[in-house]
Amino acid sequence: CTPSLTVGAPCGTAQGQAWCGATLACDGGTCQPAGAVGATCTRSSDGVFASDPNSCSTGLHCSNEVSGAATGACEGPLGDGAACNSDDQCTAGFCDPNSRLCGPVPLCSF
Repeated sequence: CTPSLTVGAPCGTAQGQAWCGATLACDGGTCQPAGAVGATCTRSSDGVFASDPNSCSTGLHCSNEVSGAATGACEGPLGDGAACNSDDQCTAGFCDPNSRLCGPVPLCSF
């Protein structure tokens, strides 16, 4: 194991890709914080890792995933009734595949 990289440290590499750990992004050769709420973005984080300098911090998504615009803003999970494209964009963890709206996870009755 190696120590975690810090803001301003030179980017490391992992599997041939520039990498700064789970919470930082490689930007211009140095590790920088990934986008916070309100930051301009072009994509959401890479799952657990926020490795792209144009992405959002872990747990946030880029609003352009819903709007279809070229750029967006990093935002937190959306409440019930908000437009969505995937479950991870919603507070309740469910994006209805038909209505494309966040909502409660449906319960099955037998």
